[in-house]
Amino acid sequence: MTTPKFGIQLYSVRKTLATDFNGTMEKVAAMGYQGVEIAFNYGGKSPDALAALFRRLNLEVIGIYELLDQVTNPQAPLYDYMAALNCKYVTFGISPCYFEEGPFSKCVDLCRQCLDIIRGKGYTPLYHAHTHEFVKQADGQSLLERLFAAPQLTGLLLEADTCWICQAGLDIMPYLEANATRIPLIHAKDLGTDNEVTEIGNGVIDFRPVVEFARKRSIPWVIYEQDATKCTELESAATSLRNLKAIL
Repeated sequence: MTTPKFGIQLYSVRKTLATDFNGTMEKVAAMGYQGVEIAFNYGGKSPDALAALFRRLNLEVIGIYELLDQVTNPQAPLYDYMAALNCKYVTFGISPCYFEEGPFSKCVDLCRQCLDIIRGKGYTPLYHAHTHEFVKQADGQSLLERLFAAPQLTGLLLEADTCWICQAGLDIMPYLEANATRIPLIHAKDLGTDNEVTEIGNGVIDFRPVVEFARKRSIPWVIYEQDATKCTELESAATSLRNLKAIL
């Protein structure tokens, strides 16, 4: 068993980063976050300069979440940043429009292309599913279950997001336990009684068993992510980390 570290998905502070990248990262580090997952924004810095900033702030880089055009391009800057930042995971997702436009085989082919390129670069690919991928379809399977079942996608791993699992009407803990071998990272996100995203500790999700699951399974990171907030992004990040730390 390993006590998980707490990281932050930088999409959570995207507006603040856009106005002051260095200052925002300094505040995130001062809150006590131990690592970051980058999403789309590299602060206008070269890979080496960004790595130097994170070293100075003593922040580990867990991985990078990127758009499909970056992930599927072997020459994309994404992979220069991955190398300089010495991180392990490249995370991607598929927009609902891809599933809606069909056929499903095209989504499988797109995922396979992502897996092949990421693995070929020596990194670990993760799929990040949203609510629509957890919901059962007419055939009784969810879109995510169909991806998992595709023989071309053997070994597909999931960055499990507590909020989207819950919003899809599933019980979080049974889902995590049933898919434990597929889950190397967890996104911690709370859901309010209004079915909207809220700060961790302010919603309906009990994170104690989630953190305990991570501990028992030696999942190294529980990563806070916030899509929208009624307070400032930094206040939201501080509240959520404080409530996560109270669990340990």
